[in-house]
Amino acid sequence: MTYDQIRVLHSLLGDIVLESLHLLDTDCVSRLDCEKEAKRQLYKIQETPDIQDSPKDSKDRPLYSRLCMIYPEYHCSCDFFIHSVVCEQTALMCRHVLATILYETLNDQQNNNVLNDDTFARILYTWNTSRS
Repeated sequence: MTYDQIRVLHSLLGDIVLESLHLLDTDCVSRLDCEKEAKRQLYKIQETPDIQDSPKDSKDRPLYSRLCMIYPEYHCSCDFFIHSVVCEQTALMCRHVLATILYETLNDQQNNNVLNDDTFARILYTWNTSRS
């Protein structure tokens, strides 16, 4: 990405652009594929509770996982997405969704995991039951 492209994204989406790029730079994004012929995908984002922590502080903090889907519609398991994107409609997306879109766009697909149907279903079921 060029600096101008980042500036345009920042003018449209605000600080979540920088937060999303930080998630990519620190290899926090991975794609979970459900066996090759199924073509179902989830994205797992692991981050510390406060993304603004300095790198030395973040090593001592626990990692939190967020799950995102971007096809056919984008969804995220974070509170910001539920409140600001879905309920209040004050934001277009959260930093996790933008990070997954940039992950795909930039072809930074080094963290892809292919899972069998049962494992993929278990992850999706756990995500759905924890949200209700």
